[in-house]
Amino acid sequence: MRPKPRLAPVLVLALAALFPPRPAAAGPLVASGQRLFVVQTEHFDIIFPKASEPSALRLASFAEDVYDEVAGKLGSGLPRRVPVLVTPDIATFNGFMNPLPYFHIVLFDTPLPLGWTAFRDNFRALFLHELTHAVSLQVTTPFAAFLSGVFGSYMKPALFAAPLFMVEGVTVSFESAPGEGGRAADPLVRQRLRQDILENRFKSPTEATGVSDGYPGGAVYYEYGGLFSAYLQERYGMEAYAGLWRAMVFSAPSLSLDPDRRGFAKAFRKAYGIGLAEAWADFRLSLTILGVRDVPERLVPPGGTTIDGLASGGGGLFWVDDRASRAWRLDAATGRKEALFDADG
Repeated sequence: MRPKPRLAPVLVLALAALFPPRPAAAGPLVASGQRLFVVQTEHFDIIFPKASEPSALRLASFAEDVYDEVAGKLGSGLPRRVPVLVTPDIATFNGFMNPLPYFHIVLFDTPLPLGWTAFRDNFRALFLHELTHAVSLQVTTPFAAFLSGVFGSYMKPALFAAPLFMVEGVTVSFESAPGEGGRAADPLVRQRLRQDILENRFKSPTEATGVSDGYPGGAVYYEYGGLFSAYLQERYGMEAYAGLWRAMVFSAPSLSLDPDRRGFAKAFRKAYGIGLAEAWADFRLSLTILGVRDVPERLVPPGGTTIDGLASGGGGLFWVDDRASRAWRLDAATGRKEALFDADG
């Protein structure tokens, strides 16, 4: 039977924990003056205003199934109930999990923007992604669990042991289960890493945490981490992957972005019996396309330009050089580049 929403008598205290530090201009997560309701499942308190009731009830219908899926893969669960806020008052579809001071999840109940990763069920995938954060980061020891119950999630070992490409990698790999879509199953994401290999700029584990001064930089830990976690799960099995998260619990805590300094490399060797560098090299090899020749000349002049209208066909590569306002063709067999015609915007 579908759960019936009811007004939470302790909602003020619950919502106080649901507002992470935000810039003053960002505004609240829920518009002021709204009556809020809560629907409870075995592990979650789903909080929502009236406008998000359909989404909250739908979430309640599958939340425990998603929990069983994630907890089953990692062999670990949630030590206590987790509040989940569903809000229609944020303009862009997304969400987040904040572990501090205690674990809570926020889902934005708004239309899907263009460019969002394709999923079979976007709302379910969003919840699965954020819940995977909560479950993976709560893998702990009994003593640390006691301390976190007293002092909050500042005492969760995985927060100080897992490099960013693992923090996001586990979520991206789990969101990409067969038939569900997701970034680790996206051919475009895979091709971006392959292009890095072809251009000899494949990221190291440290660079995959986002520490890079080269393009594309930024949040590469989603794509590198997601594909690396998917590689580990396929190559060595889910049990060994769950063992890696348990091994990280015993790593020396550190705020360093270097996986070796965080003790992650030691935990990795304990879980897999090989070094992180060796596994990373094999991960790169698994993505490498063999037999690709280097282009004999630069497609664009030194100093760069904006390439528009890139296409291929008939044994050639075609593009428009916006700076030169000209269309070009590169012959794939001979490597010869020729101007086709002038092209403005």
